[in-house]
Amino acid sequence: MLAVAAVVQSLGLDLSKLPLALENFGVTKGRGSIHKAKYNGKCVHLIDDFYNANPASMKAAIRTLGTYSNRRKVALLGDMLELGNESVMFHTKLLDFIIECGTNKVYAVGKFMLELYRILPSNIKGTHFSDTNQPKSDLSNIVQNNDVILVKGSRGMEMNLIVQRFIVEY
Repeated sequence: MLAVAAVVQSLGLDLSKLPLALENFGVTKGRGSIHKAKYNGKCVHLIDDFYNANPASMKAAIRTLGTYSNRRKVALLGDMLELGNESVMFHTKLLDFIIECGTNKVYAVGKFMLELYRILPSNIKGTHFSDTNQPKSDLSNIVQNNDVILVKGSRGMEMNLIVQRFIVEY
């Protein structure tokens, strides 16, 4: 579903209207659904895209995150798996896109996202985690009230364990 952002942009339509349109659109859990959620009493918008990841879907998800204005935009990004010998290149190529979309903070999960983490500018560099067990127990240091939080990664990264820590209101 997040590929919709790419289509909207390529058609020259107003991207600022996309978050509301997507909030009212039914999506299968873990495949780009957007929820109002809470974590430790902090209200956030959660972009729940944990089910799978490839370079195109990762860019679409980051683009959707970038459509939110007047909120801190946080990306928790897990490895894109099964990319073969070009894995490091695909992960590091996300940097320009992350900056272009105005992402405020990036948290990286996995060995390939470590390569992206290493080249992030210090002002948007969050933390690198080797697996999802660390960030799911450390969310209180990540989440701020009114954040927009993208959770994205390949299914094998089990990013759903992070999503499950939030109380989804709808």
